[in-house]
Amino acid sequence: ATKVIDVAGASNVLINNADITLSKNSAVTTMGISVSANSDNVVINGSDIDVSSASQGLVWNEDSTGNWYSTLAASAVVVDDSTNVKIANGSIKIQNTTSNLTGTTMPALTITSGASNVEVYNNTINATGAQYNYGIMCNDYVSNLDIKYNRVNVTGEMYTAGMDVSTSTSSEVKYNNITATSSNSSVLASGSEALSYGIVLATYQVHNNNNV
Repeated sequence: ATKVIDVAGASNVLINNADITLSKNSAVTTMGISVSANSDNVVINGSDIDVSSASQGLVWNEDSTGNWYSTLAASAVVVDDSTNVKIANGSIKIQNTTSNLTGTTMPALTITSGASNVEVYNNTINATGAQYNYGIMCNDYVSNLDIKYNRVNVTGEMYTAGMDVSTSTSSEVKYNNITATSSNSSVLASGSEALSYGIVLATYQVHNNNNV
């Protein structure tokens, strides 16, 4: 597992003008910056984060109380179960290093597991190379997101989305420039429909839990 910068359970952290390039060809945890474990007041500013990873699948797990949560091993930046996080004025990129596409998910920025008060401002965000590609992916009951003035470009074979904010509440998404392109080539098995979305905001059900 590789996390170039791992902020876990920390407070008042400034990551300024970092230049991160990470490449992995095997299916292991691959993250440029991880903010997790109830970290608070974390700023990532003016940083260039470029991650090349073997594409991997999104896995859903059930905890002891019957709630479901997702785990994903590859993302350029992850904000997980943390508060008051600002990501601004940088470049965030993820791409696939292997030929494997089927059933894989590759987000540049992942906000997940109850994270709240997260600001994503004035970044260039790029994702490509999996079956499911996201510029920004939000999972598992996140709230109070402020996503503005970002330039997002997502390309892929089948499914691309600039942002998926389906599980977020009390959030604002404004003034972003989003391009999502699905090539619809013959790489994937027949029956896989090519879809592209700028912003996904949907109600869906996962094992009797409604996420909005």
